[in-house]
Amino acid sequence: MSKMHSRKKQIVKAQGGIPAYPARFRYEPFTVFATFLADGLRVFRKGPLHSHPIDFEGHAEDWGKAIDKMIWSFDQIANEYPDHPYTAFFEKRWKEAEANGISLMQVYKDRVKFDKMLEEKKPTDEATTAYTGRVQEGLDLFAKYFQDLWD
Repeated sequence: MSKMHSRKKQIVKAQGGIPAYPARFRYEPFTVFATFLADGLRVFRKGPLHSHPIDFEGHAEDWGKAIDKMIWSFDQIANEYPDHPYTAFFEKRWKEAEANGISLMQVYKDRVKFDKMLEEKKPTDEATTAYTGRVQEGLDLFAKYFQDLWD
């Protein structure tokens, strides 16, 4: 049994037995889990893969590609979906708004003009669906092969 620092014991007791975690963990545990899992999968992937699930018999190199898909999906979640079509879209729109003299603080005052900019060149539903499907593919692979993540 590990020895807990007395201050941590006080915090755990004050929180009704719940360990003290950073606020991000309490409000967004999925991003913390995703960070941990992406890092762990990255370490696993760096080593030589001596074994693979039976589904990859005859094409073992695809096992590494499947792990890469898992890592990509968890990285997307951990980093708040940086490659989502709307992320790039909104970043571009913000830059355009600022170039047109609309600061972030003015957006609420000039909402009509900014809303018009948002409607123009909006990402397609197909692009969004493809992105979310790709994220889900990595998560599905992780769930399917969770017990095969050993070497």
